[in-house]
Amino acid sequence: MGTSERGFAVSERRDRHSPGWWPGLLGLLFSLHAAFAQGDVTADEAQPLDHLLLVVPSDPRGGWEFTAQAMKQVLEGEGIVRSVEIENIPGGGGLAGLAKFVSSQRAQGQALLVGGMSLMGAAVSGHAVSALNQLTPLAQLTSDPDVIVVPASSKYHNLDELLEAMRHDPEGMRWIGGAVGGPDHPTIWQLARAAGVTPELMRYESLQDTNEVAVRLAGGRFSAGIAGYSEFDTLIRTGRLRGLAMVSRQPIEGVSIPTFRQLGIVGVSIANWCGAFVPPAVSDINRSRLAAAIGRMVRSPRWRTTLTLFHLRSEYLSAPDFNQLVRQEQMRISKAQSTVSAEPKRLEWLLALAGGIVALLIALRWQKLAARHREDSLRQALQELSQEVERRSREDLQRVQDIAAIRVGMNVQIEREFARWGLTCAERSVAHLTLKGLRLKDIARARNTSDRTVRQQAQAIYRKAGLDGRTDLSAYFLESVLGGSEPGPEAGLSAASAVSRPVQATPGGNSIRTGGVMSKNNRQHTHRHANARRAPAVPLTAIGN
Repeated sequence: MGTSERGFAVSERRDRHSPGWWPGLLGLLFSLHAAFAQGDVTADEAQPLDHLLLVVPSDPRGGWEFTAQAMKQVLEGEGIVRSVEIENIPGGGGLAGLAKFVSSQRAQGQALLVGGMSLMGAAVSGHAVSALNQLTPLAQLTSDPDVIVVPASSKYHNLDELLEAMRHDPEGMRWIGGAVGGPDHPTIWQLARAAGVTPELMRYESLQDTNEVAVRLAGGRFSAGIAGYSEFDTLIRTGRLRGLAMVSRQPIEGVSIPTFRQLGIVGVSIANWCGAFVPPAVSDINRSRLAAAIGRMVRSPRWRTTLTLFHLRSEYLSAPDFNQLVRQEQMRISKAQSTVSAEPKRLEWLLALAGGIVALLIALRWQKLAARHREDSLRQALQELSQEVERRSREDLQRVQDIAAIRVGMNVQIEREFARWGLTCAERSVAHLTLKGLRLKDIARARNTSDRTVRQQAQAIYRKAGLDGRTDLSAYFLESVLGGSEPGPEAGLSAASAVSRPVQATPGGNSIRTGGVMSKNNRQHTHRHANARRAPAVPLTAIGN
């Protein structure tokens, strides 16, 4: 006799003589039939489990937490599990709890992870699908219908007013909800399409942790929000949020928020389900015992009654059906995220293209202005350069004219001095060549005469001029060019008078110059003492006077 049969016999013997033993017997028979009706449930599987750990990858509130609380009450209340423990591991929209559950509960046959559709969306978007795929879907348990809510201070009092605002200014409304891939975001897109609004224009901020949606929405920073009703239940009952519509065909018992079907909106319904998952590497025997325990739980009349307290619905699917649903949801969420990510990319490309065109036009305009500025600058520079060239040309011409005048004046002065000294033509030629710096041998060769003749002619020149030699001869005319060291107003008069005074011979064969021409003795004294000043010579400016 099996264990369950022995339990039945004991119960029969104990209750047979009581007045109400027949109803008890019938109830026990019904329970045993239900326990074995869902497959080959062995007697060992029907035995209560000693302990069960329910890991909830969220804060101790919301649909996952409420589902775990309902499971605890029913499993312990029905004697299916002697002790049920709930562990909350929040963070990352459920990914933190998922990662810890996979690593710490591996091959543990007394642990389940309680999570739902939002966890799958977070896993897909967070590239944690591999961790999710290590779990074994055991059963879908509940559904938590989404609800559209607004802050209590919002000007929208019903869904019609909200939809009208969406049509009028879709970009002016800020929505907040769960992660992309969960039930919240696609519901908003479907609602936008039903209202005739382009979904890409909706400003939707997604949160991995749906528990934060209600808190931020109540803060007044967003126009409207969407999440499971269990996320908003407390704030709706306290009056901080106002529910406008339930994304469901059937209303929730005890909740007065109208459903989409009641409001005439059809074709917009995505179930926000919650289920139980077995950790990796669990044996078939333990997995069967867990499945049997969950099956007995959901078939218990207490299960639906308990879910009503948490505003949840029983949506049971066995392991094969739930496993198929999970795979389909993964494909749908991946496709949805690809579509959502592709739409912003298309908008980004369009905006980038428009920005590029605007930038190109601005660049062309700037280049045109820059070219015009450069043209003006070049024109001005060319004009200034032309003026500078013209000015320098005039200066060069003036300089050439001045130099020519100086040369002419110097030649005139030299010829005057030669005439005043009484030089012959030959002596004048020798004097010119001497002033040019030629040596006596070179002068003789140039004049085709002897060195002696040239030397005698040079001595005659020095004697007539009252000079000592070629150095004095050159210095005499340099004084005419350079003038005195510090010429004063009277220098011109003395120099001019010196030009007109004749040379007077002195006894002893030497000669002196009157006025500006110094005597031989004075010249020697001057050359001996270089620091002494020369007498003012005749400047070239006085040549023409």
